[in-house]
Amino acid sequence: PLVSMSVGAVLVAVLAAPHYLPQMTQIAAAESGESSSHANATIHPAAGGAVLVQNLALQLALPDSQWNERVAQVATYVSQRLGYPPNDSRITFMETQFAVAWHPEHEDRATAFLHWMLLLGSVTVGWVWCPPGRRRSALLFGMTALGMLVVFSLLFRWQPWHGRLLIPCLGFGAVSVGLMVAEAGRCVTVLLMTLCGAWLFPSMTNSHRPVVGPGSVFRTPDADVLRTIDVPEDAEAVRAAREVFRTIQPDRVLLWLTGDGIVHPMLRELKQAGRPWPKLLLRPPEDGAVDVVLIKSDGGTLGAVGDEFSDWHRVQLGQRWEALVPPKHAEAVAATAPVPAFAWKGETLGLGPGQGPYPDFGLPVFRNAYSPRMVLLSDRTEARTRLVLQMAAFAGPNHAQVFLDGRLLGKIEIVGDGRMTEFVAEISESAAGFELVVVFETGYESEFDPAPVAARVFRMNLIPIAP
Repeated sequence: PLVSMSVGAVLVAVLAAPHYLPQMTQIAAAESGESSSHANATIHPAAGGAVLVQNLALQLALPDSQWNERVAQVATYVSQRLGYPPNDSRITFMETQFAVAWHPEHEDRATAFLHWMLLLGSVTVGWVWCPPGRRRSALLFGMTALGMLVVFSLLFRWQPWHGRLLIPCLGFGAVSVGLMVAEAGRCVTVLLMTLCGAWLFPSMTNSHRPVVGPGSVFRTPDADVLRTIDVPEDAEAVRAAREVFRTIQPDRVLLWLTGDGIVHPMLRELKQAGRPWPKLLLRPPEDGAVDVVLIKSDGGTLGAVGDEFSDWHRVQLGQRWEALVPPKHAEAVAATAPVPAFAWKGETLGLGPGQGPYPDFGLPVFRNAYSPRMVLLSDRTEARTRLVLQMAAFAGPNHAQVFLDGRLLGKIEIVGDGRMTEFVAEISESAAGFELVVVFETGYESEFDPAPVAARVFRMNLIPIAP
């Protein structure tokens, strides 16, 4: 069995390499591989153990709040004893608050309690049930799956969607479970199949990718598949980039990456129906033949590019993305590219990352504003600008006051029936930048957010006013 599995592993690697290595290795090495947001800040057995405990606790969620609370308390206690308590920034992705909750309707939280029990049990029970000729294979696959889980927890920070990230671990463990069940007898097999079917049923209509219903993944048109967003902060940029790429239909794209993070949601937009994937370049080619340049910043000022692109048209795609298009496409792109919803140049406080879009709920991309205040710090403005804030209530009506450098600029009344409220004000030229503070009257507790949410922000722009 060991020789057969080794040959199979080599064969899979050889077949997969031509697909992944040419593109993904470059992208990972250029950006994702250097990102510290996903990797544990401390690679240590104690840190990996804390992540492992929290990760397993998330899989043990049941439709019983008392049970979930006990599981969370045990995981918290063990993590604290290891020196890395839950929500520790060194082992937690994006300050996500640790909680054990039953949410089978949401793909990120649809845990697999039964699957993990089968996997853990297969390592020991499978050794007893399987005949001597198959024991080694059952043990090898089961231990490989558990080893993958341990290594994953050692390298990557805890995050609430570990359930789906660990699917490959379950894939390896399924072989061990299958060998175990094959020797267990017909009655045990039927019982386990019934339990698995009952366990999967609540998740078949989950809110994002249901198996059955109007939004079934088997009935999703290609255009909706392209709208899938994996990195929330880039969601608005992806929407704007789609229009640019439809206009240009590029064959060669230069990626000018000045920050960390992940770029594959943006790269997915380069795929046009009926056209091959464009050639992705990480440095300017010698012949200068490029159709569009994508620039991603590190959250500050978008980086400058070479002199050969000095006369190209700049299109802001979002808070951290810009596109450079040749002069011949400038007018066409300017006519089709939408105004980014979050084109704020400066820092923000009290504002969450981008979320959505959620077509099922009629929600575009939004960012949660946290109570009691949202602070927007702007860079200097070289001309008079128009401030545009577009908000909606999170869980009921709200009121807010807008202050510009301590001076009351206006008031916002946010209604509670789902309608968006738009606040528009003119801001004079500011050589040193300015501080804009939005003070909310109330906030609403949310299970998924670290602080009371006051409103949802759908647009936050500084638009220059032509003289």
